[in-house]
Amino acid sequence: MELSSSRLEHLIHAPDRQKVEEALGRQPTIWGACCIILACLFALPIGRPREVCELEIAAGLAALGLALLAYESRRRRNRTILVRDGDQIVIFRKGRPDMVVAPEEITKEGADIYFIMTFGASLALLAVLFTAIGVTGIVKDKKASADDLIFLSLGLAFCASFANAAWTRFALIHLKVPVKKPGWRAWETVLLPPSRLKALFPGGRITS
Repeated sequence: MELSSSRLEHLIHAPDRQKVEEALGRQPTIWGACCIILACLFALPIGRPREVCELEIAAGLAALGLALLAYESRRRRNRTILVRDGDQIVIFRKGRPDMVVAPEEITKEGADIYFIMTFGASLALLAVLFTAIGVTGIVKDKKASADDLIFLSLGLAFCASFANAAWTRFALIHLKVPVKKPGWRAWETVLLPPSRLKALFPGGRITS
């Protein structure tokens, strides 16, 4: 499907209520912030002098954390946007029109229950484990060492990751949206709030 240049120009400047932006989780933000906090804890001499290897770990964690935050900033600036235009949907990527598809080409992605249960249980278990180790160390020593704070920070990061994973899986709708140059798969997953679905599918129904 093709659109005239004047029509595309009109859609580019369409009102925000007509544009349906993809929703994004916060996993890169959570783990980027966690890496930077851990880097500080490894580098600062809390309770004892730091070893050279700990400073090297701190530098690596800081670099990883900054890279994750930079990636998060970039992907939020380049969200996929879907715009309904009559009997077709225009897909915007990186701020530019990328594809025009029929509504039935966009389908709902089914949930992999086994993966959800396994991944969720793993995050919850690690959250409880690291938090318990950190809190136990603080209570036992009656003060917080760098090691205790490292375990506690990891526990809180896993808690936040678990909550965010639950929100993106159960509070958002997962759509399979076609891509122009398929790689290992011919679609990308786009997350949308349920309240915005009718802007794309007026009947509220979408093919599974």
